[in-house]
Amino acid sequence: MPTPNHNPRPPQASALRRITDHAKITACILGLTALWTLILLALDWTNTPWIGLA
Repeated sequence: MPTPNHNPRPPQASALRRITDHAKITACILGLTALWTLILLALDWTNTPWIGLA
């Protein structure tokens, strides 16, 4: 019978997972930003007149 205070996961593991999730979100945002920048540059190279809207 486990003790009442028994935690199956140490608190460091959940903190590490939170940091990992945050890193994944940050990487996703950076990736999308880089992709959007490449799209805008490609549109700029094609001399689209509406590039100023972005």
